[in-house]
Amino acid sequence: MKKKVLFILGVALGLFVSSHTLTYAAELSGIRRIKMDIAPDELVVSFLKLTSGEATLIKSEDETILVNTGSRSSRRELLKKLKVFNTKNIDDLVITNDSPSYTGNMSAIVKDYDVSKIYTSHIIAHHMCQDERLPYCFLINVWKKGTYYPLDALKTRVVSVSPSGSLNLLFTFGKTTLFHMGYFPSEEEQTHLEEHLRATQILKVADYGESELFDERFLRHIDPHVAVLYHHPDFRTNADLISQIESHWVDIYKLHQVGTVTFFLNRDGYEVKSFD
Repeated sequence: MKKKVLFILGVALGLFVSSHTLTYAAELSGIRRIKMDIAPDELVVSFLKLTSGEATLIKSEDETILVNTGSRSSRRELLKKLKVFNTKNIDDLVITNDSPSYTGNMSAIVKDYDVSKIYTSHIIAHHMCQDERLPYCFLINVWKKGTYYPLDALKTRVVSVSPSGSLNLLFTFGKTTLFHMGYFPSEEEQTHLEEHLRATQILKVADYGESELFDERFLRHIDPHVAVLYHHPDFRTNADLISQIESHWVDIYKLHQVGTVTFFLNRDGYEVKSFD
């Protein structure tokens, strides 16, 4: 992959570390900023480590998307991570679940990062806009089941919507797909989803891993290479679910253990790096 990734370390002389030593840079405590020269045929997806809640940062050459905003208690962490990734503004904000651990920092993000559009389901949009004091309701765009292009090169498909309005999304860039779960579908719904999902390289597990097991047929069908698991102190990860995923030879990235995980995507595949 032709990319230039520079770490600006918080030391007096300013040390630059190339992408080839990214994993070693993770061991250094002074990382302050990452500058990425993203080519037109590249995408960078970062699952941000937070002590509570989830937020996923997606960057193309000239646009930025944030999927969810983490818990309010993790605000300082979120803002620090965005600064590390040299995020000046956020073009689009996507909300896949209206629980506080997904929406806790919405107001701060909209205000501080000049958000142009907010994407969510009709049900979540309705709940949000019931508050007449909400200053950014006019930014909300409703996603129904179907295909959208928040970035020109990023195909985004709403594959299912829960009764409470949570969204399960399928992001496709080149040959790589990311199944970003906003909720855990029932066994019956998983059977239906098989008709709409192909093999998935990256799986973002819903509900902090507290869910029941996947239907075995469904898990074989989506056949993920890696799974990403966010953390919430009030959710207890289902050990049987983790064992089930691992039994399918899937590498699991538990963010509270490995740190922020970043996927560098091009048209043919991806590289993955992590840092704390």
